[in-house]
Amino acid sequence: MEPAKGEEGHFRPNWPIFGNETKDERLCLEHVLAMALAGPISDELRNEPRSHTTIDEKYAKSVASQRLPSLAEATMFLEELRPRVRLFLERTEVRAMVKGLAEALLERKTLGHDEAVAAMGDSPT
Repeated sequence: MEPAKGEEGHFRPNWPIFGNETKDERLCLEHVLAMALAGPISDELRNEPRSHTTIDEKYAKSVASQRLPSLAEATMFLEELRPRVRLFLERTEVRAMVKGLAEALLERKTLGHDEAVAAMGDSPT
């Protein structure tokens, strides 16, 4: 079920194709799931209370379950990915980029690629 426009859970990426190798598929899965988990983890970092699993977290679990051989492997994959995403989002330069992007979006509502890049400043390494 798709959420109503403006609700959380609008994260529905296209599945990129990096090649035919297993490591490419796994890397792609990692990136897609990291993006899905970024919102809920950001909420946690801002100490926003929640008592339920978000749509994005359900989506991440669903995708992991479809792409990995077993539910146990999907669960382990997500459990190992969450702290890595959290550490990335806690980085000072990443927080500055997110803040710049958020302020620009609040001011202008929409941004083109060049405007988004300018709002974020230098990208993290």
